[in-house]
Amino acid sequence: MIFSNQIASQGITIITQNIESASSYISLLQNSLIANLISKYNMANSKEAAPASAIMMCLLFGTNCLLFFLFQAIKMSSKPTEEVKKSNKEKELSKPFLGTLECFTNLTSELFRTGLVIFMTYVCERHWIFEHATKSYSRDLFLFVLIVFFAYGLYTIKPVHDLTLLGREQTEEWKGWMQFIFLLYHYFHAEEVYNSVRVMITCYVWMTGFGNFSFFYIKQDFGWLRVAQMMWRLNFSVLLLMWAHGNTYILYYICPMHTFYFLMVYATMYVFSSVNNSKWGIRVKLMLVGILIYIVWDINGGIFDFLFAWLGTDKVVGANNGSVWEYYFRTSLDHWSSFLGMIFALNFPLAEQYFVKAKGLPLYISSVVMAIATVWWLVTCYSQEKLAYNLTHSYFAIIPLTAYIFFRNITPAVRSGVSMSFHDLGKTTLETYLLQHHIWLTSNAKTLLNITPGNPWINFALATILFFTVSKELYRLTMSLRGMIMPEDKNVTFTNCIGLGVILLAAYTIALFLHSLSPTLLEIFLACLGLMLVSMLAINRLTKLAENGLYQLWSTRALVFVGFTFAGGIVMQLILNASNGSNGAVVTTSTTPYIGNTPQCLESISSGHWVKEKCSPTDPAVKTNKQVYCNTEKWLWDNAACPVSKIAPSKLRTIFKGKRVAFVGDSLIRSTYHEFISLIEPDYKQNRSFTLKHSNIDYELNSKPTSTNSTTITTTTTNGLISFIWAPFIENVANAYKEQLTAVDPTTSTKKFTYDMIVVGVGYWDALHKHNVEAYKTALDLLAGVYEPLREVSANTVNIWLLPTTVIDNLLPTPEKQQFMNEEAMTKYKDAFLSSKAATSLFRTVVNPVNVSRSREAGSVDGVHYTPEVYQVIAHMISNGYALHFPQLIGKSTATSGKPYVPKVTGSMSSPYHGALLLVLSFVMLFSMDSFLGVGFFSLVVCGRSYDWEAAYGPLHKKIGNTRNQQQQNEGSQRDAEVGGNAA
Repeated sequence: MIFSNQIASQGITIITQNIESASSYISLLQNSLIANLISKYNMANSKEAAPASAIMMCLLFGTNCLLFFLFQAIKMSSKPTEEVKKSNKEKELSKPFLGTLECFTNLTSELFRTGLVIFMTYVCERHWIFEHATKSYSRDLFLFVLIVFFAYGLYTIKPVHDLTLLGREQTEEWKGWMQFIFLLYHYFHAEEVYNSVRVMITCYVWMTGFGNFSFFYIKQDFGWLRVAQMMWRLNFSVLLLMWAHGNTYILYYICPMHTFYFLMVYATMYVFSSVNNSKWGIRVKLMLVGILIYIVWDINGGIFDFLFAWLGTDKVVGANNGSVWEYYFRTSLDHWSSFLGMIFALNFPLAEQYFVKAKGLPLYISSVVMAIATVWWLVTCYSQEKLAYNLTHSYFAIIPLTAYIFFRNITPAVRSGVSMSFHDLGKTTLETYLLQHHIWLTSNAKTLLNITPGNPWINFALATILFFTVSKELYRLTMSLRGMIMPEDKNVTFTNCIGLGVILLAAYTIALFLHSLSPTLLEIFLACLGLMLVSMLAINRLTKLAENGLYQLWSTRALVFVGFTFAGGIVMQLILNASNGSNGAVVTTSTTPYIGNTPQCLESISSGHWVKEKCSPTDPAVKTNKQVYCNTEKWLWDNAACPVSKIAPSKLRTIFKGKRVAFVGDSLIRSTYHEFISLIEPDYKQNRSFTLKHSNIDYELNSKPTSTNSTTITTTTTNGLISFIWAPFIENVANAYKEQLTAVDPTTSTKKFTYDMIVVGVGYWDALHKHNVEAYKTALDLLAGVYEPLREVSANTVNIWLLPTTVIDNLLPTPEKQQFMNEEAMTKYKDAFLSSKAATSLFRTVVNPVNVSRSREAGSVDGVHYTPEVYQVIAHMISNGYALHFPQLIGKSTATSGKPYVPKVTGSMSSPYHGALLLVLSFVMLFSMDSFLGVGFFSLVVCGRSYDWEAAYGPLHKKIGNTRNQQQQNEGSQRDAEVGGNAA
């Protein structure tokens, strides 16, 4: 009995602890959400113009959303027929769009879901409730996830009936397990598997050549419809993401690369297509293609630059060295892969024949040679460092690729089973690649989506579930919409494409106009209402829905409702404009708007991550074996579109020459103060005297620090004055603003700031000693009131608030600190500031060091204070926070080197020697008709056997001929029907 009571007591205690943990997390979620909404509301009122492409997306999906509700209302009010009832469970949304009521209902429904997916990526990327998390590589966790994944993959192996070489199920399985490793590599930043990932990308590009060559070889369909459908599959999702996020095409480099190689295969098969099914003509044609690839990529000589000059050499998002170089780099890594896939596809019938003819000794010979070649590749190529490996990857990656195909299909028993979990994942490889940039990962794949702060394993699980669910839905939507807009009927597809082009052109034109006005959300909503009115009028005029009584009833109601809403919105906008005018707001326009001081750029100061790197092999200490171990870390900012960078000391001295800077706050501010001076003067040595610990400090640049407890501050300085004011409580900060940071100007008799930049940060002492968040927030509101009279006369003073660093609870040394100064408590003080008037009116910039400190726990001794590099990064954030407000201080000249941007020159990855070797190998594969690098052919010859071309290709060519005749008959019948219809 006693024992059972103890168990019950322990169970109740555990449940209570879990409930408390859950409630604290919900509280954290609510507080973060409120703070996020407040900060986004302030951003929305900053009159920052969104990119024209993002406005276009709002117009398209906003208008469609309104039409979706209209057609859903019609659908719910109609009585379904018996036929519809029967097919309700198997509803096909991919029927061709013909302008019927059902078509409009299905189309708007699918577009509505697509809009939700894109909106989710935007929220996760830019308006998430928590700070994005930094990547942190753990080999143990990385391998654990891989082991679980492959164990589950083995468990889900099912027998398949298609035992042909590289059957559809097998290629989907192949893509699936490679994609998972590829995604994990990005999530964990697992640099040590970089070379493996490169091989996997080569396999994808190889499959582009293999699959499309096989299609054109067998189907002989070179019509524009096939090209259009393939372009939709490859680029539908990426275009939506580009437009929504204002990104570049090259950022999602897989899409332009696969698009290019598809077009290369298409052009190869289309030109002189009459020789495609000949024995030698197609091989000569491929030989010429190989020579062309060799000339463009391996000899180069400026040909690549000439062909792709239209990409541009300017630095853009996703291409820091210009788009030409980025595309050269990406395509050079795999410039032979698609071509070799085409050769494999051409030899495919003989590759299947090989496993029949090679039974016995030839198969053993090929297995040994393939194994030796793979081991050689592992030892000599794969083992190289990343940069060295890149130079040889495109020439030797075909070895492990071919070996995988060979051993995966070596016997019917081996190829008879397929892992269905890998297979299902392989269907959505494009969508998972694209959405990882914004949902699973964020900041264009540089940071992690943070759902459960402080719980990385739970976060990984939840984010993964969300990511794969949305990816699967986006794949379904892509194929469903393609079936609607681009069906097999060319006339319907042509009409739909013309209509789609007109809609996009009109939406982008309107978006450009709105962009010039820097529209508010209300103005964009009004534009959507107007477009809905136009859309409904166009539907009435151009479709047969005008004859549908139910549609006419609801469209009339909708027109009246939208009309009144539109008129009310215009009146509301006029009232808001009049209100802004009465407040004396003046709107100015500029032909070249400065983006540095936008809320997004000011927010991006705090957005970044630490990267671990091995020391360079060219380091002298490494070369001479004097260095046993070296692992460096560097801080990288995530938003490449904003002018945030490490500013050189010489530039900082120019920026702050003659300026007065004040750091006001506790020990966090004091540590940042010393590192800030070190950025300007690298030889600066911190005075660690105990007497200076809680004292005010003045440091004149190019001089020595002095301690002063007086409130008298000189008002002039030649080189610049950097001051620290000890103010551990929020009341101390308010007093400093009243007494030490402001003074009466004798020329105007008005009080104004005596500093150009003021950096403030308090909260630890208030949490530890006063335990009153509401009083803290009230003091912040009063502080904003102190600033209000100084707003106009001190417009050039930049006030920056530094939020607390991450508190490591288990390192806090005293029970009082563990109770009152833990991370949960400090989060409340952080949220109190973000929701205060001071955050909205006084502090033009807020620096959040959570990303800087989150992965630096090992360097903290008391759970609060960190190693100097953390405060050094914070000091860089603060210097950027000041410079961003002044266009003349920020720009290309603020780069670390101070040198003008020079685009990188192509050609460094070209290797005529290696290219010639691979070209010879491709000729061997072409004219020996062997897919396995010539090894299969020679193993047969050694054993006195050979390929039988007629037996391998005869049935296939006969089938192709029958298919071609059938297509010609169908096209003839279709033309006759069209002529008859026109005559009628």
